[in-house]
Amino acid sequence: MRAHDEPLGARGVSRLWLFNLDAEDELAGRPAFGIPAEAVERLARPLADGTGGFLAAGDVALDGAGQPGASSALRGVAWCPTPAAVRRLERAGAAVDAPPDLDVLRRANARETFAHLDPLSGAGVVRDMDELRRAVSVAPPKRAPDARRASAWLLRRSLGAAGRGRLVAERWDGRVEGWAASALAEGAVHVAPLVDVADELALHGRVALDGEVALGRPVRHRAQGGTFRSAALAPPGSIDPERAERLLSAASEVGAALAELGYHGPFGVDAFEWTDGRGARRFHAPSEVNARYTMSFAIGAPELV
Repeated sequence: MRAHDEPLGARGVSRLWLFNLDAEDELAGRPAFGIPAEAVERLARPLADGTGGFLAAGDVALDGAGQPGASSALRGVAWCPTPAAVRRLERAGAAVDAPPDLDVLRRANARETFAHLDPLSGAGVVRDMDELRRAVSVAPPKRAPDARRASAWLLRRSLGAAGRGRLVAERWDGRVEGWAASALAEGAVHVAPLVDVADELALHGRVALDGEVALGRPVRHRAQGGTFRSAALAPPGSIDPERAERLLSAASEVGAALAELGYHGPFGVDAFEWTDGRGARRFHAPSEVNARYTMSFAIGAPELV
């Protein structure tokens, strides 16, 4: 392995891609959940078609077999360069650039690392059962006036993606306690009020080895239950200027913090507009940070893939 200081696609080198969408499971020490074939098919489309695919001309995606020596002319790149992903790419014969240290990857993707940035009312990070019980026992903030569900707390494991590792808790009960026992055994739990999201945005970037941060363009995306559904570039002028500036500021701050951690590589910052209990629209940025590629990365920052 060797280090580089620019996006892999910038030098015209063909790449062997590994879309290890279960990276958070590996980072958390959990058994892999199994990667949906349709998600990989979505990502293994041409980068040039503008639909979110990652493959530039000459790139290929690693199949399940990963035959040794089959890809010796390619450079290996993973969705998230975990140790298992790097091993698979190297077994396939690809050259892999030096990834961030494993501990850095864990810290960069852990929810608690960035939980202090623009927290929602009542949100916080807890690390033991008593602390979590107290947090959930507090009445959550009121939902939007037209909300169809009761007010509740959203509990999320330190490491999780695609809507996994989360629980909606209206009160403390046996179901919540059972979930919490497993989640806290892994690490911290992030607690935040369940809010009514009206608009979702993302901004993607890349941290170079020297700490320089490059950013793409804002993306408007849609998720359901934490699972990605669709995304498209936000048309110029379609985002309130103040909120566009807050998203840019949040992404810049996250990029600088990732560099300080020792991370280099792609990242994504999510944000959303939401309606509070009085019907007022508010903005939350960042709502999520991913120190890896994301489902909308190639839409918002194709030049950084």
